[in-house]
Order: sequence, then C-alpha cells, then structure tokens
Amino acid sequence: MDQYSERNPYADHLVEVNKHNPVLTTQDICNAKGAIVVPKGTYLTEDVANKIARFQLELPIELQVSLANTVSPSELFEAIRKAQNRVLKGLDRVDLTKELVRQCGLLGAYPLISQKLTVFSERMPGRFNATQSATGFAMMIALELGLEQEDLEVIFTAAQMHDAGFLNIDPDIASIFDKLPDTEKREMFVQQLSLGEEFLEKVPNLSKRVVRAVQEHKERKDGSGWPRGLIGHKHAIDAQIVGLAVMLDEAYKRKLKPRGYGPSQLIPLVQAESESVERDVFYATVEMLRNNTHGNAQAVPIEFMPNLSRYLLVQQRFLVHWLSLAKECAVAMRETQNISQTERSMLIITSLEELYRNSGLWDPEVRRWLSSAAQRLEALYDQAEGEELEITALMFEDVLDKLKSLQWSMRDAAKKVGSNWIGRCDDLASLLYALPKNHFEAFDVYDCFS
Repeated sequence: MDQYSERNPYADHLVEVNKHNPVLTTQDICNAKGAIVVPKGTYLTEDVANKIARFQLELPIELQVSLANTVSPSELFEAIRKAQNRVLKGLDRVDLTKELVRQCGLLGAYPLISQKLTVFSERMPGRFNATQSATGFAMMIALELGLEQEDLEVIFTAAQMHDAGFLNIDPDIASIFDKLPDTEKREMFVQQLSLGEEFLEKVPNLSKRVVRAVQEHKERKDGSGWPRGLIGHKHAIDAQIVGLAVMLDEAYKRKLKPRGYGPSQLIPLVQAESESVERDVFYATVEMLRNNTHGNAQAVPIEFMPNLSRYLLVQQRFLVHWLSLAKECAVAMRETQNISQTERSMLIITSLEELYRNSGLWDPEVRRWLSSAAQRLEALYDQAEGEELEITALMFEDVLDKLKSLQWSMRDAAKKVGSNWIGRCDDLASLLYALPKNHFEAFDVYDCFS
C-alpha cells in the first residue's frame, strides 16, 4: 500500500470526541485504491487516527462513522437563541421561534450533518456559536422576504454548514485563521469550502442548493466576492442571504462590539452592501435590522470628534483618488485583453460608483460637511452630528474593504493580461494597504488624534 503520511484533522477531532462520546466506524474505511485501512465497527482511538493518517481515504471520514450521542433539536435551538440574544437583546418573535423549532427538527433527517455539528460544537465552540448567530440572522432575513418552506430549509442547513469545513483543516492553522494575511486567508477558506463540499455532496437526500449556497456565500453579485468572483444572476439568492447573515455576525463581533458600538450600527454597514446583493435581499435585511435593533451607541470620545471629522475628509479624498487610479488601470487592462477577469474588475468599479451615487459618500456636500464639522464640534458638541460622523466612518471602513476586493480582482486579472500589469496592481495595493484599516487604528497611527 502507498504511504500518504498526512494527518487527517477530522479523524484527530474524532479521537477527542471518542473519549466521552463513543465514535464507531459504520463501514470498512478504505484507502484511495479500495484497500481496507480500518474495519467496520472500530472505535476512533489515537492508534486508529495514526493509521488513517498514513493513507488518502476513498471517502471523507465523517461519512463513515457514527457518534453515540449527537446534538438534539432542542439543544441546537437553544444554541441559536442564546447566540442571537447576545446580538439582539430581548428578541422574542413567535414566527422566528416556530420556524427555528421546525428547522432544528428537520435537521434530524440528515444524521451525518447532526454528527458533524456535534463535533463542530465540541471541537470549535467559537466557530459553532458564530454559526448559530449567523443562522439566526439568515432565518430573520428569509422570513422578512416571505420565502417558501423549501427555501427556508436550504438557507437554514447552508448556514449551519458554511464553516464546518474548518474541521478538516489543520487545527493549529485554523485557530489563527483570522490573523492571517488576506491572501493566505482566502486560500485557506477555499480549502475549507472544498473539503466541506466533498462531504455535503455525499450526504444522502441533501439538496444540491445547500451545497451551492455554502460554496457561494462569500460571493457578491457585483463580482467583489470570492473565491470565484461570480457575477449577477449566477449568484444564488440562498447564498446571498447566508452571506449577508455571516457578514452581520462577523461585523458586529469583530468591528462593532469590540469598539463599543451597538447592533443598530449594522445598518450603515449593510447599506454599503446595497450593490452587492439583490435589491429584495438588501431591503429585507435593512428592514429586519430596523425592527430588531435599538440604540445608537457612540464609541468615539467627544474630544476626538473634531479630529475624526478632519481624518474622514482626508480619507474621502484618498479613496476617491485611489478609485480613479484603479479605474484608469482597469480600463487599460480591459483594452489590452477583454476577458472575464478584466470585465469583473470593471463591474466592481461600476458597482462602487453606483454605491457612491446612491449613498452620497462622494458628494461635494459631504466634503463641505466634513470640513466644517470639526469647527462646529470644537465650539459646541452636537450628539446627532457626532453619531452621523461615526456612521460615515463605518461606511468608509466598508468601502475600504471593497476597494481591497477590487485590488485583489485586478491583480487576478493582471496575471492573465501580462506580467507588466502585476506591478501596477501591486503599486495600487501599496497605497491602499498603507491606509489604517479603520478610524480606531488611525488614532494609534496619527499624532493628530493624541
């Protein structure tokens, strides 16, 4: 037999689960050539995992085991409600409760998924809890849209499975995923999606729509998403809903809550996504947030507000200038070679320009307001104007992320058009990444805030 010599992360997770929740093989586990590696009816011990690590398996290990105990519908329901209540305090909607109870019960029809969720909850509790919060968001958006039951089932299951592929990634690398550079993060995310797809494709009776929604939830219809950069109607509505739900959970926990903002500040972040998803999905998400979030937490101290206004004025000019440079480069690349990659970059630029027109972020009036706000706030602080400044800062932050997606798309196109274009795209990246990621980082970078 050929030796493979690579750890199987999922098997290693099962070893730990087996210590208190027996894990048994349900069939003969074979290598890629069909030879038996581990016979049916074997407990997943460390010795068995070591043996599995020596071979490339014919099927994912999670398709070939059973757990003595799996997460129950009531346990899953409580996990969703608990996770959601950390974001939306006092949430008590009868329609949502009924639908979550129904969906948690229906998931029992897929024992392999219940098993994987059980391992997920025990071995990656942080990601599991984030998944439950995202699931709550996804179901609220879907209910706001008035979707059919079949659609709700697809969205619920896809939300539950969107990150489960991380169980198949080296745990040491998965644990530092959020700290990795963007390029490495994308590569790892594509890997976990691929491994997750390999499992989901073989779950008996599971809708292919679930697999597609999981695969596409990081995509955006304007081409700014990844890994494939899907455009327009090619991006499934199921995936758009799951993707927005994941974005809401991540934005609140990583951007807003650590800085002292409340969940109501998710609304301006969603508004920055208005060109990235279908209009109905966008409006339903905004309406859902308006109905379920309250308060406008102010995070920036009053004394910093005048300088925040000045910084945003400079930032706006920089972002306008950078997009102009990027557009010039993207147009030239398309003229050199009109291919899908160059068209995608131009579509992202068109989407950004539409966002700017609709939001007013680029308007001269905004520049005049930012220019004069500093003097007014120094003379007499106005809470409403301070809150408006913070909303603008958050939207600029999201725009900056979108420009980074554009730069990534352009560099991907440059690889196809010619090596001389890669240098221009890298120069654009140097400019863009020199800017602080957000206004809080700017406080530490620029002396004017001290």
